[in-house]
Amino acid sequence: MESIEDIDIDFNKIDLNEELENNEIAQDLFCKLIEEEVKKEKDKNIWDNSKYKNLHKLQSNNVGRTGENYINKLCNICGIESNIDGIKYKNKGGGIGDGTIKKKV
Repeated sequence: MESIEDIDIDFNKIDLNEELENNEIAQDLFCKLIEEEVKKEKDKNIWDNSKYKNLHKLQSNNVGRTGENYINKLCNICGIESNIDGIKYKNKGGGIGDGTIKKKV
C-alpha cells in the first residue's frame, strides 16, 4: 500500500473552481458537506426513542470501550473469566481481538 508521501499529485492541474458552485471556496464546500451529513444523521437517528439514546453521543472509541466494559461485567456476573481491553490487546495493524474470555481470543 502506498504511503501519503508516495502519492504524486500535481495540484496545478486541479481547478477547484470548476467543481465549486457560485465561487464558494473549498472550505465552504467542506462545511456544507458536513452540515448535510449532520442533517442526515439527525433525520435518521434511530436512538431517539430508545433507552440507549445517549449511545450515539459517544465518540466511536468510547462506544467500543463501553461495549468492552459491558461484556466484562456480564462475564463477571456469570463467573466467567474475562479480560476485555481494546487498548491493551490492540496490536499494530489491528490485532485479532479486544481481549480474552476463558483465556481465548
